[in-house]
Amino acid sequence: MRFSRSIYRLLLRLYPRDFREEYGEQMLLDFGDYAKDRPFAAWAAAGRDALLNAPGEHVRLLAQDLRYALRTWKRAPALPAFALLTLMLGIGAVTATFSLVRGVILKPLPYLEPDRLVRIFESSEKQGYPQFSASVPNYLSWRERVRSLELAAYSGMSFTVTGEGEPERLEALACTSNFAPLLGVRMTLGRWFTELEEQQGHHRVIVLSDAFWRSRFGAAESALGRSLTLNGSPYTIVGVAPPGFRFTADPSLWTPKILDPGENRGNHYITVIGRLRPGVSIGQARAEMEAIAFDLERQFPESNDTWTTRISPLDEWMVDRQVRSSLVMLLGATFLVLLIGCANVANLLLARAAARESEFAIRTALGAGAVRLARQLLTENTLLSLAGGLLGVAASWWIMQASRRWLGSFLPRAEELALDKTVLAFALGVCLLTGLAFGLAPAWYVFGRPLAGSLQRSGRSLSLASHSLLRRGLVVAQISLAVVLLIGAALLLQSLGRLQQVPLGFDPDNLVTARVALPRAKYLGPKFGQAAAAIAEALRSTPGILSASAATGIPFSPIGDSSMSSGGDFADTRSRWVEPKYFETMLIPLIKGRHFSPTDRPESGLKVILSEEMSRRLFGEGNPVGRTLRADAGTQFEVAGVVGDVRLRRLSEPPQRIAYFPATQGGSWPNLHLVVKTRLSSTETADVLRRRIREIDPHLPVFDIAAMRERIQDSSRQAQLQTGLLTGFGLVALTLGALGVYAVVAFLVRSRTREIAVRQALGAPPRRVMAMILGEGLRLTLFGIGLGLAGAFVTTRVLADQLFGIHPLDTATFGAVPLVLAVVALVACYVPARRAAAIDPMSALRTE
Repeated sequence: MRFSRSIYRLLLRLYPRDFREEYGEQMLLDFGDYAKDRPFAAWAAAGRDALLNAPGEHVRLLAQDLRYALRTWKRAPALPAFALLTLMLGIGAVTATFSLVRGVILKPLPYLEPDRLVRIFESSEKQGYPQFSASVPNYLSWRERVRSLELAAYSGMSFTVTGEGEPERLEALACTSNFAPLLGVRMTLGRWFTELEEQQGHHRVIVLSDAFWRSRFGAAESALGRSLTLNGSPYTIVGVAPPGFRFTADPSLWTPKILDPGENRGNHYITVIGRLRPGVSIGQARAEMEAIAFDLERQFPESNDTWTTRISPLDEWMVDRQVRSSLVMLLGATFLVLLIGCANVANLLLARAAARESEFAIRTALGAGAVRLARQLLTENTLLSLAGGLLGVAASWWIMQASRRWLGSFLPRAEELALDKTVLAFALGVCLLTGLAFGLAPAWYVFGRPLAGSLQRSGRSLSLASHSLLRRGLVVAQISLAVVLLIGAALLLQSLGRLQQVPLGFDPDNLVTARVALPRAKYLGPKFGQAAAAIAEALRSTPGILSASAATGIPFSPIGDSSMSSGGDFADTRSRWVEPKYFETMLIPLIKGRHFSPTDRPESGLKVILSEEMSRRLFGEGNPVGRTLRADAGTQFEVAGVVGDVRLRRLSEPPQRIAYFPATQGGSWPNLHLVVKTRLSSTETADVLRRRIREIDPHLPVFDIAAMRERIQDSSRQAQLQTGLLTGFGLVALTLGALGVYAVVAFLVRSRTREIAVRQALGAPPRRVMAMILGEGLRLTLFGIGLGLAGAFVTTRVLADQLFGIHPLDTATFGAVPLVLAVVALVACYVPARRAAAIDPMSALRTE
């Protein structure tokens, strides 16, 4: 029987402690009496009661705690309101950033078996291209020889749609017939391309994107089989892609890629992806592809010398290392802000717990144990964190909606951001952890204090010794975390400032750019140069236009490439075909030789102008003017001049080697870039561009109109956003840290009122009292700064890849940030210190 009673006591532990203390002994006696006569029935009843009633008792107790918490908040709403605001911002920022990290990094690619998908590059470290596009002949050689991979390829292109209304420019991808099957993508309607449609003459078929299908055809299934006039030729619609199928771009159309084995092997422009065969590792695929590249290098030394291959997982290529490290850094920063917020809320709740000590003492005298009081506080704080979490999730939803608009242009996979089950589960976990984080301190305070004698003790001296150390520790933690965030923000701010000060090599002021689509069939050979000259001349003759020109590529916009060599030295370089007034319009300085002229035509000898970097690479410090260069195909060019270097794609990248060719020497490019130096507004300039080009050819669409300053800003938009967010987090951390210092010092002043009064009564002047209080706050600040500097010494190394022109351990930054924080902390301490100095000793002692 004694054993049964012991087991029943264990069963009673399923009930709340208050319930056991009130009814446990009687239940034990009843069980003993019942078990004497009918033991099996007694155990069945005990088990049934425990399963049915114990959860209900816990729910009843929880409901009681929740009602009590709401009544407490209603009496003093300021503290819960501040806590909710802090938690909403912290949890919202963490949840939104986690959704970014999940959508961009953690979430698998939306393709079949994405872990087996890879990206294949051509690579030449000697040429300065560690990861580069492939040429069509090399791709065909790979596809014929490789056994460990299935390969597919695509290239970007654009179409001009005509026939109904204004001509429209559409971006497209030209893909091999196995591209969608390799990814495991099924069409919503119709089909993908066939191998036959990769052949010239059979290629005029297209697949529509879901967005274009809905906007152009109203999602009508009858769109299949219809035709669109693209670049003057009819294309038949054979399929509609599923929603969200964008790959790395956001094309409106897909069309077959014509693979011509007779193309130049040095013309690198197609993107190659692959799928690992079953049982093949990426290491085995790398080894096989490198062996194939080695054979091609021996077989075609003129085009493939020094070139090999590289393979990386597709998801790592789609989201590069810099984006990954930026997002992880932002997630860490938001967690730091949340921790600082939790420390601040914990400090406030600890002060509130001290103020409620008399209440707790009364409840203890009435029979409530320390565990019951601690449970009450944990319930209040968990409710607070869940309410803050709900508001935070709502805030994160708004942040994500805005992020899709703000980040979609430069952040890959931004369209996949969503508040899915994983993100919501993460948010719930963060809510519970934050509730524990800031709820344990007041619960521990109540659990660890002898409250029974609190009613006989002085209210002003109750809490100083018991929890001032904990409150100081929380403030030190806030300050140290703030130091880490502020140093990181300061480094990024300086990096961004230096990035925006780099010399561009041209003058972007009052410069407006645009693109015009020139169909190859209509503007081939000399007609391309004639069109460029006619458009530029028409713009230059327009009032308000100071200068205008045209080129196949401009800085901070997509560019073309060509390989050139001279004197046995191979030098891969960027290439541009430009109208003669291009350098004058862009204000790119002429270093040597002359500009192009309208008389530079093929019959007068092919000409080229080199950038300084290109000239140095090929000719050292010598004068290249009049020297001869040989292009990939063996065509020779005479150097007409040398112009200054320009930044091409990113401000952080050094100037690249560029070869400029006169547009009058022929060629054919789908896009003609316009550059206009104007005194008109951007809107007026755009109207002029459209009107003048319509006068030349009404079927030419003008698109991508933007000021050059906007293009430059867009190139560093990611750095600006990252810097702005981290700076905002740093300022929030600084504010919360200052509030924490103020709260602790103010509490110390209230708690030590009697001590301060005694000191003043014994002759201590107000200045000494102020110095004592300021010193208290400064000691906390300096200790936190010391810990923060140690943390920043480690964490700022993560920023090394994000910084430009500044060391992650920059001495000035590591010195200035602590100084600023110390000054802010002193200002925060000044008000309570002044209040301490103004204490009237007699009144204070009389009150005590």
